[in-house]
Amino acid sequence: MLNPFEDESSIRALEKERRYRNYSSDMEKILRQFENTSDWADTIPLLVRLTKTIIANRQYELIPHKLMLCKRLAQCLHQNMPSGVHEKTLECYSAVFSCVQRTDLKCNLHLYLFGLLPLFAYCGSTIRLPLISLYEEFVLPLGPALRPCLPGLLLALLPGMEETSDHVDRVGQLLRSISKAVSPPVFFTGLWRVLSDSPSVRLTGLNFVLACYDKRKSLDDQDDLMGQVLGNLMDSLCAVLADHNTLVQRQALEFLLNAFPLSASRLGSDDLARLCAAAFNILLKRDASLNRRFYAWLLGNSPSGGGGGGGGGGGG
Repeated sequence: MLNPFEDESSIRALEKERRYRNYSSDMEKILRQFENTSDWADTIPLLVRLTKTIIANRQYELIPHKLMLCKRLAQCLHQNMPSGVHEKTLECYSAVFSCVQRTDLKCNLHLYLFGLLPLFAYCGSTIRLPLISLYEEFVLPLGPALRPCLPGLLLALLPGMEETSDHVDRVGQLLRSISKAVSPPVFFTGLWRVLSDSPSVRLTGLNFVLACYDKRKSLDDQDDLMGQVLGNLMDSLCAVLADHNTLVQRQALEFLLNAFPLSASRLGSDDLARLCAAAFNILLKRDASLNRRFYAWLLGNSPSGGGGGGGGGGGG
């Protein structure tokens, strides 16, 4: 977490240097000018100046006015800003991440990421590639320090698992790398919680789960996918089975067919009863593709013409 006393102590030591005092003064002047902008076009020159100032003083690992800097960068990533502003803002983030200490980035990751995390869901396709690169180059190497920010990272990146996304493979690989960085049990515990609480990413989240599931193995051989708490998994499965989106329900049934066949269920009687009750409600939709998958799961058969894992929009 941010330690203002530690920062103040370090700043006081650095302010004995004239060059750092000038650096701090320049940063403050530029950041204050953001308050006077009336049009997005005025923002780009300020971002360019900000980036150049940080790079010119890259020997200092403590960036002055860090709180205000992160606030201004987050404002520049607002969804109403055009792609040109987003692009220059990411360039500034890259300069910041290149300069700050690794320990500072770990301790204050929540501060640096709060503007970045929402961006992927609404930015243009030309922005997604440099954004992914930013995560790969600077965020991923933080390893276990990512755990506190894991829910936010999942909500940020799962929209990239849409089948029509240009970067679905790259996002999938990034998510797998994050899983290794924080440990797979921790990752999937967080993933199931996110799927339970956030309907907007249920389809893409299930796409990712199905892409990770190896049909040649039983769930016992890849039980990291279940996470650390079985109750979280059950809550999530019941939630996605009750989702109003037919595609979400279809992917949920695909996962049950592959991972939880009733003929070899590893669930206790109470959990199995919960799961069956949630699945039975799907019949009320009277959807042929859902019914086919439901009865295949119930009877232990393969659904005829069934869509495979990872396909949210496949035919039924």
